Amino acid sequence: MILQTDPALPDEVHTFGCYFTSVLFHAERKTGLTFDADRVLSIYNAAKKTGILGDECYVQDPVRLANLAGINVESVAHAENNDIPGPNGFELLHFHRAADTPTGMGNAMHDHFVAGDGHGAVIFDPLGDSNTVKYGYLQNKRIFS
Repeated sequence: MILQTDPALPDEVHTFGCYFTSVLFHAERKTGLTFDADRVLSIYNAAKKTGILGDECYVQDPVRLANLAGINVESVAHAENNDIPGPNGFELLHFHRAADTPTGMGNAMHDHFVAGDGHGAVIFDPLGDSNTVKYGYLQNKRIFS
């Protein structure tokens, strides 16, 4: 799976595409397909055209995004940190970091989504090695089922 900062991807994905690319990471694992830049761009363009992705790469319909990427999903729930997905589900982890942590900037808060292993551990960070994961904390999860 490519990172959200891959030069072939739009700037919007570079800056705001962590949720989007984390879902695609799980799709790559579940489908066995390779999500290279061409495949990711194709999904991105289709998701923008159909309203699945809004401005700033905001995922407006995560169920439809997962389905578009090849995963049969019926629901997505905001979940507590100790909640575990069912046998065919998967999780995204939502990290939060305050501005006063190392490398924090000004008064900005930082939020970042990564792919979880089903038990709250990071298995894919779409930025590679984000400061929000390193210096922040797990705020909650999104569980797909």
